Amino acid sequence: MGIDNWLKELGRQAPDHSLHGLETRVWAVIGERQRAPSTGTLWGWRSATAAALLALGLLTQGASMAQASPEFELFSPNAALAPSTLLGESP
Repeated sequence: MGIDNWLKELGRQAPDHSLHGLETRVWAVIGERQRAPSTGTLWGWRSATAAALLALGLLTQGASMAQASPEFELFSPNAALAPSTLLGESP
């Protein structure tokens, strides 16, 4: 028996409960769902906020570490990690 036959048989039967006010109840439920934020929306905002704060923290940390220290002056003749500095000057 196919779905078309089942639907025809269902159409011949009387409804088992009243359909009075069904449309009003359906629209009331739809309105409630539209007013209440979904959990997916809340998690989306929370994730976006966490990502923005993480990016801001990384940017501020990166900016503070971007200052050159004297030991990393690679092309300076008196660099702190240059072989001549580490081995000492020869007499």
